[in-house]
Amino acid sequence: MGILKQKVFKVILHVMVWMGVFVLVDLSLPVPFTKIPHEFHIKLFLSILVASGIYYLNVYLLIPRLLFRKKVGAYILTLFIVIGSVYVVNLSISHAIDFDQTFKKLDKYFEEHEDYEEEDDKEDVPTMIAVFAVILGVISSFASQHYKREEERKKIEQDRIEAELAFLKNQVNPHLFFNTLNNIYALIQIDQEKARKTVLQLSQIMRYVLYDSDNPKVYLKHELDFMREYIGLMKIRLNEKSKIVLDIEDDIDQYIYLPPLIFIAFVENAFKHGVNNDGIANIQVAIYQVGQDLYLNVDNTKGVNKEKGGVGLANVRKRLQLIYDADDYHISINDTDEQYMVELRIKV
Repeated sequence: MGILKQKVFKVILHVMVWMGVFVLVDLSLPVPFTKIPHEFHIKLFLSILVASGIYYLNVYLLIPRLLFRKKVGAYILTLFIVIGSVYVVNLSISHAIDFDQTFKKLDKYFEEHEDYEEEDDKEDVPTMIAVFAVILGVISSFASQHYKREEERKKIEQDRIEAELAFLKNQVNPHLFFNTLNNIYALIQIDQEKARKTVLQLSQIMRYVLYDSDNPKVYLKHELDFMREYIGLMKIRLNEKSKIVLDIEDDIDQYIYLPPLIFIAFVENAFKHGVNNDGIANIQVAIYQVGQDLYLNVDNTKGVNKEKGGVGLANVRKRLQLIYDADDYHISINDTDEQYMVELRIKV
């Protein structure tokens, strides 16, 4: 909804509220509508017009400049002056349209009915409407201020989370790039032609990391394609005896959304810690879906580097905490002397 449409809607809504007040006061009289003198409708309309003026004066001027600035005494004094002025105005209106005669006509109707009870506060109706406008103004102003503060708090929190997520993802990019360059450096000494092809393959991978994954969420299909490319790149420097398995469930929904570069940190960790002195690795990666839950299982035997996972895993844990509620994801790790197994569940 555009700004202009919002303003028009707001004006229409306010008009309908004041019309509703007019109708409610009319309906509150135990008199058929046709028996109500037209002078009463005129007085009621003018009283509501004055009350609406008090409301907007209160909401847009007195409350923001006095009450919200903790000038309570000045606010109350000004409000008494305004209400006193309104009372004088209402008396002037009553005199101008001979409102006493209007009530005499109503009293005549009441006296003809047994259920009529004499009321002495009819003249106070305009003042009651004015007081209602003041109370409504205070309530709506405080409610509006609370809503704005809550929205500002949410916006600040959202900006903080987005900035932190961007920082964490930017940490993942060079970390991934650094590890891959190490592999290419090792490959140059073995097969320079293959190393050149690997550089081209790396550029395609980094294009996804730096540009395509810039969105808050991406299709699972794109993440899986990226994972295949990455695993293919990592396998180049491994011994042929290595066993690298990527098992993706056939009927998985590849067009569900998930945060980019969430899975790759676990796969990268397996290659970093799962290669022995002979360049042999045993890594199994399985991705499957159960209902609304998406699972990633990574299982690798430990190689030369048996240190715990570094910045990659730490970052992905922090990103998951920022993106998902505690019940919407779960990480399970089984870390033994010879094997490392991790399971990630994400609700999609």
